[in-house]
Amino acid sequence: MLLDCTYTLMLGGHTGCQRVVRNLVKSLPAVAAEKGVEVVPVVLTSRGLVPVSKAAATGFIGGHYYGSLKTLTLIPGPRFIKRKFMGLIKGKEAGKRKIVVRNVAAPAADALPGELIEPAPGVPENPAFKRLRLFLEGSTAFPGQWVPGRTLTPGPGDVVMLADTTWHLVEMAHWIDKWHAAGAKVAGVLYDLIPLSHPQFVITPFSLAFRQWCATVLPRLDLAACISAATEQAVRQLKHVCPKQTSWFHLGGDLDQAPAGGPSVSDEWRKIWSAEVPPWVMVGTIEPRKDYMTVIDAFERLWASGDERAARQSLVICGRGGWLNDALVRRMECHPEAGRRFWWYTSADDAAIDFAYAHCRGLITASRVEGFNLPVVEALRHGAFVLASDLAVHREVAYAAPAEGKSFFPPGDAVALAAEILRRPEVVPRLTVTPIDWTESCRQLLDGIIRALS
Repeated sequence: MLLDCTYTLMLGGHTGCQRVVRNLVKSLPAVAAEKGVEVVPVVLTSRGLVPVSKAAATGFIGGHYYGSLKTLTLIPGPRFIKRKFMGLIKGKEAGKRKIVVRNVAAPAADALPGELIEPAPGVPENPAFKRLRLFLEGSTAFPGQWVPGRTLTPGPGDVVMLADTTWHLVEMAHWIDKWHAAGAKVAGVLYDLIPLSHPQFVITPFSLAFRQWCATVLPRLDLAACISAATEQAVRQLKHVCPKQTSWFHLGGDLDQAPAGGPSVSDEWRKIWSAEVPPWVMVGTIEPRKDYMTVIDAFERLWASGDERAARQSLVICGRGGWLNDALVRRMECHPEAGRRFWWYTSADDAAIDFAYAHCRGLITASRVEGFNLPVVEALRHGAFVLASDLAVHREVAYAAPAEGKSFFPPGDAVALAAEILRRPEVVPRLTVTPIDWTESCRQLLDGIIRALS
């Protein structure tokens, strides 16, 4: 099994899909070995699939190439996203004269041309960009992480597992056809259909790119392994573009980067969670579908009510900035309760989030739509109460929690949410909940692949 981790290796992120990919790279090889299957992490370049070490695939090589345009990355081979979106990035950075973009000729007869984003003359090279460039050029600065010029050609008996996001790779259909022609099977992890079903929650280029991916890539997959039964059901309802087979598995609840010997967090962070009535916590990117507005509305209603118990409620949000969120960001940055009953942290690491789950009053998630929602199982694994918007996928994911460990409110209803917050006792014992870990998650994934593709 050739396990794609291209985007995660380049992005260097630890949220959403990147967290899933890192955990699959970490746990799947040992699980697969039990069934006699070898798993090789790979990245996709213009020459094809290139093997990388487990350390490289789970570590940090590149930097954020969008979202945070302060770092630059080399785009290997297949163009990283539709030209319209690339035009946004090029225009923004080129306008500051920080980068230049030039075409790169195909390095071999059977390879595709690519694009190289590099610093403009006289501009110092960004360290993250330099690390990634050296890595992709096969520099000895990264010994043993990959072999320059070496590619793996999948054939009969092999499975190319597109575990990473690939909807931005416009030539992916070309590669799938090539792997099929060589006798290999191609499977993919499908996280959600949100850009297709709820385009109002993503920027237009994302929606357009994803729609094209559904039309050209999804029907070519031999198997779409969905991260929840709810997502699989949505996929099977697609007309004309449904993959040949589908399966589903659940994600693990153990944080991949949390220190084994216990969380190491700052005194400031410990102080926030040591209050007599600990804060509630929200974890996730600051984007419209997470519906932070409704949650903030609910807390402001509580604080303005004059009720003594309501006045003791507080909220911590852990999430980096996303998209379509200007009004929300302004509201959070300038909130009158900031530092007293409201905190927003954009760079909380896994140790900090692990500590928050272990000491919070509960997790709140108000999403309007989800493919899985990993913080739910992460919080439950720490015995935290979960207060979630009433989505079918939230009820599915929180199945392991007893009735007293979870509650649901109508999506977008701040009044109902405020009432649920007050209904929760201020001091309660931690729950004993055992959602699956990443080892079991990988077993579910692998079993589905073997059943479908054997």
